[in-house]
Formats: sequence, structure tokens, C-alpha cells
Amino acid sequence: MKSYLDVLDNTLSNGCWKESTETGKVLSFFGETFRHEMINGFPLVTTNETPIDLAWAGLEGLIHGVTSSKLGPIDGYQWRRFNQVYDEDDDGCLSRYDQLKRIVETLQTNPTDDTLICTSWNPVQLEKMSLKPYRILWNVIVSGDTLNLAWYQRSAEIIRGIPINIALYGTLLLLLAETAGLKPGTLHGTFADCYIRDAHIAEAEKQLSRKPRELPIVTVGMGSGSILQWSRKNATLHNYNPHPRLDFSPILL
Repeated sequence: MKSYLDVLDNTLSNGCWKESTETGKVLSFFGETFRHEMINGFPLVTTNETPIDLAWAGLEGLIHGVTSSKLGPIDGYQWRRFNQVYDEDDDGCLSRYDQLKRIVETLQTNPTDDTLICTSWNPVQLEKMSLKPYRILWNVIVSGDTLNLAWYQRSAEIIRGIPINIALYGTLLLLLAETAGLKPGTLHGTFADCYIRDAHIAEAEKQLSRKPRELPIVTVGMGSGSILQWSRKNATLHNYNPHPRLDFSPILL
């Protein structure tokens, strides 16, 4: 996908080196955007094999609000139980506010509502989270018979993290569009701190030398069920023919 490769190229060409306590030495560039029209195929990077199972597992966890005592009230908890009291030392609310359920229901009754926003950033419970959310929020906009989705990240690891996040939100867009009986439209991402790890620079440059291939197709397997019960086991990836996977060291997404 040209839009992803443009983000990669711009970060390599114009980024500056910095040290981070979380990521080590990185090449960093501020402010990038990604845009993809879903009619052109599913947005799965082809210049490096991308494990879509990771994206689907992550999305399934978010949809079902998966967490644990070790993780704390992280992204999925906020999607399904925003600011609900997490433990005895929490200043959260007693009532449950289900952001995802509200969006799904509103798409059925008032799809042009311009407040279809889901946020993971909750300052009240931030210190209880094992990992502060880097995917801050996502927003659905319906135009005519088309559903569009935009998301914002405060921090964007370009090499492995962003391709998986693109696939995650691309799948979410398909699920919401199918739920609402709408056509999949535009997927748009905004990234604040874009960075590439020092150890990944050579392989990143190699990736830019590869020619993008035809995009695959994804069927999300909703059937007659609800997105709130969706399982990644029902999703299928068709006609994915990427370049061989590059040897990047494991990182946090």
C-alpha cells in the first residue's frame, strides 16, 4: 500500500534520532497520516508478510473487553466498561458505560450521528494500566450508504505495529459496516510520534525497495450474529501473496 510506504519513507528520510526509556534508540518523525479506500482491497501490507492473526486476536480482545489483574483497565476494558470501578482503590464510576455497544446500537437507529467515538484514554484509571494506550480513539462517520472509520495514535511503531493496527481497524470497519448494512468506505489513521527502531533501519530500507502486490480480501464471518460476539475464528483471509517476511526483532505493538 502506497500510503503506508509513504509513512515509512518519510520517517526514514526526515526523522531525527532520539533515546526513549520505553523504546530505546529510535528514528522519530512527528505527524503522519494513512488513508485507504476499502473498495481497493483489504489493507494488509504486502511488502512484508504481516501476521493478520495478531490483528484479529487483538481486535477480539478489545471487542470482548478482555483484561486481567496484571493488565489493569486497559483498552478493551475502556471500550466496554469505560471508567467503571476496577478495584477498591479506584475513583471510577459504579455504573457501566459500554462505548462499543452504544456505537453499534446508534448505527441502527441514527447512523449519521457525529458522536460515534470510542476512546481508550481515561486519565482517571491511567496509572492502573500496565501499558498506557497508544491507540487513543476511533471515530465512525457515515456518508450516504458508506461507513468510514478514523483512528488516532499518540505513538506509532512503523515497522511491525502499524501494519497490524491498520489490519485491526480495517477489520473493525468491515464488521461495523456489515452490522449497519452499509458499504465499507475509507480507513484513515493519524499518527503523532512515528518511529523506527535503530535495529530495524536496514530492513525498513529493504522493504521500501519491494514493489507492492495486489491486496487480499477479508470476509469477517459475521453471519447473523452480533459484532459483540464476534470471534476471529470466523474471519478468513483470501488471496494474500506478500513478499517474504523480513527478520525484525520482536517488539511491543
